[in-house]
Amino acid sequence: MSTQPSRPLSAAMVLLVLALFAGCSLLPKAEPKQLEYEGPAQPDLGVEPAGLPIGEVRTRVVALSQDGVVIAEPDGSIYQVGADGETRWTQRSTLDLPGVGSARLVLVGPSADADAGAVVAASYSRDPCKDNRKACDPLTSDLTLEYGIVALSTADGSVLWSKVLIPSQRLKAGDLPPNDFTWGVSVVSATAVAGYVQHGDERNKRTTLGFDPQSGEELWKVDGIQADWAGGDGGDKLLGLKLGRGSDLDYEGHPIVLDARTGEETWRADDLGYWGRAGGAAVGDTDSHGVYTTESRQRPGTLDRFVVDLATGATTSFGENGAVGEDENGPFYAWVENQVLEGGGRLLSTGLPPGEPAGGCEPTDQVAASAAVGGYLWTYQASSSSLVAYDRTGARRSEPVPGMLAAVNEDWLVAAQDDGGRLGIYRLTR
Repeated sequence: MSTQPSRPLSAAMVLLVLALFAGCSLLPKAEPKQLEYEGPAQPDLGVEPAGLPIGEVRTRVVALSQDGVVIAEPDGSIYQVGADGETRWTQRSTLDLPGVGSARLVLVGPSADADAGAVVAASYSRDPCKDNRKACDPLTSDLTLEYGIVALSTADGSVLWSKVLIPSQRLKAGDLPPNDFTWGVSVVSATAVAGYVQHGDERNKRTTLGFDPQSGEELWKVDGIQADWAGGDGGDKLLGLKLGRGSDLDYEGHPIVLDARTGEETWRADDLGYWGRAGGAAVGDTDSHGVYTTESRQRPGTLDRFVVDLATGATTSFGENGAVGEDENGPFYAWVENQVLEGGGRLLSTGLPPGEPAGGCEPTDQVAASAAVGGYLWTYQASSSSLVAYDRTGARRSEPVPGMLAAVNEDWLVAAQDDGGRLGIYRLTR
């Protein structure tokens, strides 16, 4: 039997041998080229429970403030939970409004923009029956009805201001209250509280009004526009839809950006679509960008996704499902490569506009990137039904937290922990 003489190792073989010892950063990259993230690593996060899980079905997070998490219950009451799990203040569903009288909170507005932790807002209806329930039958008594919105301070739950959206109506005995309208709060930012009135089912007849968060001064009024949430510097950009004809169940329109101070439309998408929920305090995105989705022109029945610079209106097509965030190096987009149940995938990221992806090379059990807050990426782990924070180097930076993401910012994490609606509230420390 003949043997081949030994030969010097080729450059490729040397690279492979070194890679076995040095880790995957030396391995040849597949196309498209995937780079190792060279930015700063983030410190580990401490995740401290703020008391026991709370709430029931339809319990909602409506704001993450410096002092605590503001919660709304199905009965209309609002309260704030602090880091020690104690309730700092409570506002019951029936309250007295200056110049209005007794009113009932109907629905507390959605989660505030990350920069708007000082104010929450709710819709109210005037309650003419507080002092005389026996004489409050609309079939036998005259009633005065009134509908509006009210802003509350997250510091102590006190009323900051209230505004009438649907003026007082005097009903004669036997008349039925009108039911062909809806009203409420659609978004709160540090720059504006957006309230709305809609008559009938056609959303293009919706009127949206902007109010100063602290004083309640009316800033602007626009028709045919729905405001969904806020971004920009201090929440100065409202993301929403320019509406066409359609029912309440049809949420599609032209994605637009409004100046929150003036109500002026600063950008509009050419195609019908909707904003992906990658913005606002509930998911903690970058202030400077948003993500919207439209039906593909080239492939009808499929969806195209775009990243939008909120200041300039510049758009970039980007198909990966992930989260927009921002760290010391600026805005980025992050996602999980190879989302499979076995083996997980790698956490990758790219700057904006999207370029070559980079990320840690260690496989993880991630299924989806749920939110990007600062330099941290909160991901949902299927095998343990939990949330874990990673940074852009691919390193794990928190212990698992049971549940799915309900809300997160740099100080708080709220996880929906079971089908019963309980919320686990956690204080984040570094």
